[in-house]
Amino acid sequence: MDGTLTAGGEPVGLGPYGTLLAILKLKDVSDLEFVSVKDIEKALPDNATLQHKVDCLRLLKEAKEARHRPSSVYSSESTTPSILASAITTSTSEDAKSLAGVLRLQPPDGKVWQGTSDKRPATAFLYRVAESARLAALSEMDTWRYLTAVCLQQSQARELDNYLSKNTASDATILNRLQSAELWFNNRWSITNNVDKIYIQLRDINHISFINVEALHDIIVNLQQHARYLNHEIPLTALRRAFLDGLPDWLRQPLLQVHPQATTPLHVMVDWCTSYEESSSRKLTSESVPAEHSPTMICRLNIQGRCTYGTRCRFLHTTSSSATPTPLAGFPTAPPQQAHDEVNFPLQAAVIPSMVQPIAGERQRQVSPADADPVVKKICTRPYQAPLYLTREALGQSCRERDELLLKGIIVQDPTGLARLAGTQRLYVPSPLQPLLLQRYHDYYAHPGKKPLYDLASRHWWFPRMSKVCNKYPCLCILCKSYHNRKLFGHLPQPHKPLSYLAIDLTGPYTNIKHPYAVTISDMYTCLRIYPTKHPTTDSICKAL
Repeated sequence: MDGTLTAGGEPVGLGPYGTLLAILKLKDVSDLEFVSVKDIEKALPDNATLQHKVDCLRLLKEAKEARHRPSSVYSSESTTPSILASAITTSTSEDAKSLAGVLRLQPPDGKVWQGTSDKRPATAFLYRVAESARLAALSEMDTWRYLTAVCLQQSQARELDNYLSKNTASDATILNRLQSAELWFNNRWSITNNVDKIYIQLRDINHISFINVEALHDIIVNLQQHARYLNHEIPLTALRRAFLDGLPDWLRQPLLQVHPQATTPLHVMVDWCTSYEESSSRKLTSESVPAEHSPTMICRLNIQGRCTYGTRCRFLHTTSSSATPTPLAGFPTAPPQQAHDEVNFPLQAAVIPSMVQPIAGERQRQVSPADADPVVKKICTRPYQAPLYLTREALGQSCRERDELLLKGIIVQDPTGLARLAGTQRLYVPSPLQPLLLQRYHDYYAHPGKKPLYDLASRHWWFPRMSKVCNKYPCLCILCKSYHNRKLFGHLPQPHKPLSYLAIDLTGPYTNIKHPYAVTISDMYTCLRIYPTKHPTTDSICKAL
């Protein structure tokens, strides 16, 4: 045997398994894996003690246990779980297809979360993620994948994974992970949940970055939705102001002419601007233009919807840029400042949306009750400034008041669709257009009073309670209030000697039946005298004096 045995049966200098290997005549410790107890009994000498036999069996057991103990050194037979293996979850082919579909989705607004520099509130971003998952009908697992793999950056996803590994159980469900991720996300970027930042973005909207009306509307609606996610409602006036600030001048000015009211809904303004924008940028075609009008030139004002002659503009221009268009019979001539800016365009049939027609001023649709009326004549001369109430469509629109008056026979409808006061030629004005009509007359005739305003407007127009409305309108005019206000009485004069100022007044009646009235004469420098009288007449006052 190599080496000598100690009291414990271990050899000196050959390690713990040297004695056992020498007895079994083996070379490698790994060979002990295949040794049994019977092999040791056969290999031991006959004179071996029980202690020697026990030591050999103990060494064999320790050798086998050491073979199955985890090792820090990697080997192909190691049973230590690896880092990548710990992240593996069981999946099927359907699960793989679902993952591929999730990876093809886009993050909310087409942008991943940018952290603190992101202009979107964190709560609003989570709502957008939930909306996208709901629209795509994602399951819990797919929603988790969409959040971590598509919506978040890699650094943010790693930070979220570290948070979940420390604060959630290893066997937590996907639903619990989503709830924990929502809590972490709101706490991590709570600084972005600020309504003031939304108002700053509204104020930063301007016409320099204008692309089109729909893009501007989307920006405003997104900001409005972000505020709602933070339990805040942006006033409609702020949204309307931001929309007007984002429009260029060529679109804002005609919009304010048609919709000057501050209470106009935002969607109405968007629809009008979209139609106006389309009419201004519409490609011109020649299919609907007759051959005899092939050399016709189209003015730029027609493309913008502001030409005096409306849809007949293309028939009134010649090929010469210096030629002056001849107006139609029965229509006034355009003013000098309305000079046409001629531009060569391909042949077209300029179709203008119905919303733009009031501003475009189709002459065949203008209403002129009497050419002698200077207000109507002025507006018809400059139709691009005419409000909606001078079109047949606006005056002929159906409303409850109009229908009731027609049933009662107070007004009658002529073949052109206009309603007139029965037995007269005065046109009926619907309720929404009455203030606009009175405003035109009041401004044109240098702010007349109640009676003159009624006399002027009632020549050619009529609506119920017209006299009462005309009496109230001058009281609402700011300019009239500032110039027609009554002067205050002022301070009483300061007397410098007796009987320089006398104040005389008649008071009563009093409870005294014999003398129910009293004439008070006060010398403002000295004293007051009171004279009882029976009747409040001039003679009684003269007798008191």
